[in-house]
Amino acid sequence: MSKMTKAILISMFSLMSSSVFAATILVDDTFGITGSYAATGGTDLSDATLVQLGSVTAVSATIGGDFATTINSFPPPTGTAGSALNIGTFTNVDNFFTLAGWQIDLTSVTISDQNTSILNLVGSGVASGNGYDATGITWSFSGNSPTNYSMTITSTGIPAVPVPAAVWLFGSGLLGLIGVARRRV
Repeated sequence: MSKMTKAILISMFSLMSSSVFAATILVDDTFGITGSYAATGGTDLSDATLVQLGSVTAVSATIGGDFATTINSFPPPTGTAGSALNIGTFTNVDNFFTLAGWQIDLTSVTISDQNTSILNLVGSGVASGNGYDATGITWSFSGNSPTNYSMTITSTGIPAVPVPAAVWLFGSGLLGLIGVARRRV
């Protein structure tokens, strides 16, 4: 085996074995929050373009789920509002809020209902924290008054960035190429 082949194999295996990954959050694991918010950018909810959470309080989580271990407590944990959600010209929202060691980032938004007294949004995003890999989520936001909201976060159980699988696929392809190159020599 040539020195170059050995160097490639050693680097590939050290890259694949040096990464340690936690588990993804259980599929359909859900938690709810409530609190105050401000919808701005228009004259009322019917034309608002920006949503900023004011407060974040846990309501409940799926019993036996991964979220429940940190969220189902008394008194319910409170979180911190983060970045604003621009529903007018959406861009990804890193750190929409944090709660009990979880960070919620938003990657899409769709307006499901918007009029003078209702602002309902749905979308997807990523939940991370508490030793879990970043995991895909779906979320729904309901602002049924101009100042109070409720929101539900549900895990899809899909890793947000499936890098480990890509590394293994790349590594196995590289091994195949090395094997073909050795046969030709």
